[in-house]
Order: sequence, then structure tokens, then C-alpha cells
Amino acid sequence: MDVRTDVYSLCVMLYQLLTGSFPYSVTGGVRSVVDNIVHTEPRRPSRLRTVVDGELDAIVLKCLQKDPERRYQSAGELARDVRRYLAREPVEAKCASGFYVLRKTLRRHRGALVVAPAFVVLLVASSVVAWSLYAQA
Repeated sequence: MDVRTDVYSLCVMLYQLLTGSFPYSVTGGVRSVVDNIVHTEPRRPSRLRTVVDGELDAIVLKCLQKDPERRYQSAGELARDVRRYLAREPVEAKCASGFYVLRKTLRRHRGALVVAPAFVVLLVASSVVAWSLYAQA
């Protein structure tokens, strides 16, 4: 029992808020419920609610890891990852591949991504016009 146990408990409540159910089957006797919690992997929240995306799945499932070493080490780490998720930044719980980080960065800077190519096209077009006017003169 340590801080990681509290993180686990927080995430069980988060799971319930997101899906309306427990991550494990909690019906039957105490022994069967404990066996389910200890031996069964939790269902992905996105399978129960389609509004839950892969990043939120990763955060919740990292909290619910059976091995305490693989969970968030404190509630502060969990809070930082939730803040990153809400800010549409890459989350630590998700595998940080180059493509994932690039996709998140491009989504966050969508306006600049639209304006930059338009500016380049305008710059090239004005350069062509200036060159053709220079050549005529």
C-alpha cells in the first residue's frame, strides 16, 4: 500500500465516470470479485463508450496496471498527463512514436498549418511576377 494504490483507486473512479461501470466484473462472491480484480485485465473504456479515445484509454489503463511499477508513481503524474490530454498535447501514457507526436503537434497548430502553405504560394507567385517584370525591363 502506497501512493500508487491511491492512483489505482482514483483511476477506478475515473473509469466509472467515463463508462458508468467498473473495470472488472464485481458480481458474485467476495472471492470471485477479488480473483477478477487480481487476474483479469480491465476492459478498454473505449469499448464501452465510443466517445473515449485511445489517449484516454492509455491514461486509464496505465493507472490500472497490475504491476505498481508500471502505474503513475503519484497523483501529480496522473494530473500532468490529464492536463496534457486536455491541452491536446502528447500524453506520457501513450507510446511516444514520432508519428504520434507529430500528429498531436500538427493538430494543436492547425491554424499555422493552413496559413504557412498559403504564404509560401503567395511568396513564390510574387517572386515569379517580379522576375518576369524584371526580365521585360
